[in-house]
Amino acid sequence: MPKIKGEFSVNFLVKDGAAFKKGERLLEIEGDVHDVLAVERASLNLIMRMSGVATFTAKIVDMVRKYNVLVTPTRKCLWGLLDKKAVVLGGGGTHRLNMADAILVKDNHAAIMKHNYEKIFEQISDSNVETRFVEVEVNGINDALKLAEIFSKTLTEKKIRSVGVMLMDNMSAGEVSEAMKEIKKAGFYDDLLFEASGGVNESNIIEYAATGVDIVSMGALTNGVRSIDMSMKIV
Repeated sequence: MPKIKGEFSVNFLVKDGAAFKKGERLLEIEGDVHDVLAVERASLNLIMRMSGVATFTAKIVDMVRKYNVLVTPTRKCLWGLLDKKAVVLGGGGTHRLNMADAILVKDNHAAIMKHNYEKIFEQISDSNVETRFVEVEVNGINDALKLAEIFSKTLTEKKIRSVGVMLMDNMSAGEVSEAMKEIKKAGFYDDLLFEASGGVNESNIIEYAATGVDIVSMGALTNGVRSIDMSMKIV
């Protein structure tokens, strides 16, 4: 890594999250030419990727706007908080920011507990951990109904003082829709938030958004996104 003085003056001509056109100048940098060239590629890589994530997110959010769902990334964020910020600037949500931000009970966690949701919630309650939300994964309609009943009771009895979220993972849009209908019929719909994830992409996200869930998470927002081509010119 070449040594640089790091004395730069940056003038941003376009704000984060604002639209721009091909050929438009986004920012101006003043500094020692050797320093500028030393950071050229890394800077471009960052801006190009983040712009690609934000642009693709904006496209997806616009596709499902009428369904009033929150579009979020999954845990497949290679650039961590930078990826999440880019999604937010594109109109999406962050989901949890780190492992301390919220409790996420995935299939492997549930398997360790033999899918005993009562026991899982007991341990969460006993931990006295303050968290923004508690989310539990299910993979089928029957499990969704079972969890909805137990989750609703747990929250009603205030054994867990947090927001409850059900994650329907790797279920087809048809299965998610059927699960949502049964949960509404059973009277648990208003007690929880519902997320659909797994296998969601640009071609089917409208189907998932139309199921009645509150959140649709999509790994493709940050995983394998195409960067926007940009260049730096010395003037």
